Amino acid sequence: MERFAIIGAGGFGREVMCYAESMLSGQYEGNFETIFALEGRPDPSVLHGYKVVDLQDIISGKADISAFSIAIADGVARERIAGVLEESGIKPFSVISTTSLVFERASLGRGAIVSPYSIVSPDTRIGEYVHLNYHSYVAHDCVIGNYVTFAPGVKCNGGVVVEDHAYIGTGAMIKNSASVAITIGKGATVGMGAVVTKSVPAGSVVIGNPARVIR
Repeated sequence: MERFAIIGAGGFGREVMCYAESMLSGQYEGNFETIFALEGRPDPSVLHGYKVVDLQDIISGKADISAFSIAIADGVARERIAGVLEESGIKPFSVISTTSLVFERASLGRGAIVSPYSIVSPDTRIGEYVHLNYHSYVAHDCVIGNYVTFAPGVKCNGGVVVEDHAYIGTGAMIKNSASVAITIGKGATVGMGAVVTKSVPAGSVVIGNPARVIR
């Protein structure tokens, strides 16, 4: 029997577990098990009927799994945990909700999470361990880096580049102009509801309509 681990059991982890189960049911016809994994000894050891194990037990091989998905919003934490698990020879799996739409010509990196009602358009490139939360939209020709997080309702119009570890807040909109391509720099944060029409420097924080740098 295949056994899949969702790393993280907070609000997002519990959501991901639900649509991971739905996706896996269609692939394995019920012949699989899903568990939660946390850093540190879990308490309780069962959550909503799912077994909860210590992440270290997976790394050491004490808790055997087939693959993992990291449902933690912090991209830096995702990178750290993914590195340790991959070094241990464990592979990630992508969780793609059965109600999302990922077009054939879209490229999706390993360990991605595509939440319900999200859309990934043709000719886009999505990096590794990217989170696209509920109702997010990535339009044609976008390039999304590794460990990027889209909160719910993000709208990313065509041709935008989002570099590694960027965080795009709930309801933010990113739009290229006809003449200038927009890049959201590495580690940048776009605040909730921001309307971005210009490039965002790496490591900065922008908010508002139009978006302005506050840090």
